[in-house]
Amino acid sequence: MYDTFIYMQKELPTQVFFSLGSNQGDRLSMLVNAVERLKLHSAGSIRVSGIYETEPWGFVAEQRFYNAVAEMWFLLTPREVLDLCIETEATMGRQRSAGGGYSSRPIDIDILFYGNRIIMDEGLIVPHPRLHLRRFVLEPMAELAPDFIHPSFHQPIKELLSSCPDKGEVVFIRPFPWKEDID
Repeated sequence: MYDTFIYMQKELPTQVFFSLGSNQGDRLSMLVNAVERLKLHSAGSIRVSGIYETEPWGFVAEQRFYNAVAEMWFLLTPREVLDLCIETEATMGRQRSAGGGYSSRPIDIDILFYGNRIIMDEGLIVPHPRLHLRRFVLEPMAELAPDFIHPSFHQPIKELLSSCPDKGEVVFIRPFPWKEDID
């Protein structure tokens, strides 16, 4: 009699890149808390770029932004990752305007990439449709993954950064601190 082996395919985590930004309150703590909250749901290693101070993009604001990019691994679907971002933002005090325009906010979390997938669904477009136009996203992304290939443009991040039309100021402030470093 033969032994029967049942092979169960284990789902592998998916690499997800996020853009994080804050221009209200303690901007540094907001970024750290957002990463810590997302980290609770991750299924693998985590890397975070340094912190960059940047000009507001698409609107005028009194306070400049702190921005970073985080790389995490998840066993969640793209929609579940989006829901996690929205829930995290709401928990941290973000109130979305009815008009949907840009405004100051305590935290903003955008999904930049979900593996190498292209997703066009209601309320969810990945890769982020404007990341190639935003220096404040490309600078920290290039710090983490300069050779990551954009699945729509078929170009590495470092090339998208070199051809980015955005000339907004992006200034490296410091390496990313973990919660235990700032408590």
